[in-house]
Amino acid sequence: MPAGVCARGGHGVAMSRHRLQDGWTPQAWRFALDPTPTQARSMASHVGAARFAYNWGLGLVGRRLGERARLREEALVGGASQREADALAATIEVPWGLYALRQETGAAVSHEVAAWIGGD
Repeated sequence: MPAGVCARGGHGVAMSRHRLQDGWTPQAWRFALDPTPTQARSMASHVGAARFAYNWGLGLVGRRLGERARLREEALVGGASQREADALAATIEVPWGLYALRQETGAAVSHEVAAWIGGD
């Protein structure tokens, strides 16, 4: 059963993740993995790639937020109103969602690959 599904009498019913109806019991299963050395290396490689991608996305969002703050501060010091400074800072796009992060990843990867093969 997927997360947030509770069973009563053997029948699964989708429920909220944090509330159970009276008389309902959450069910969960735990499985032990016993990978071969090759499988363990492959799993470690996938975990490392996922960690790298997560840290890359987190760093990108942090840099963009910092850039927004710097731009806002420069505008305020330059005499702009708070509204104008906020509007100027909003021109820096921050990729909040999965789709936006995927687009940023694609752009970064294609730029790196182009540089690697001698393109622009």
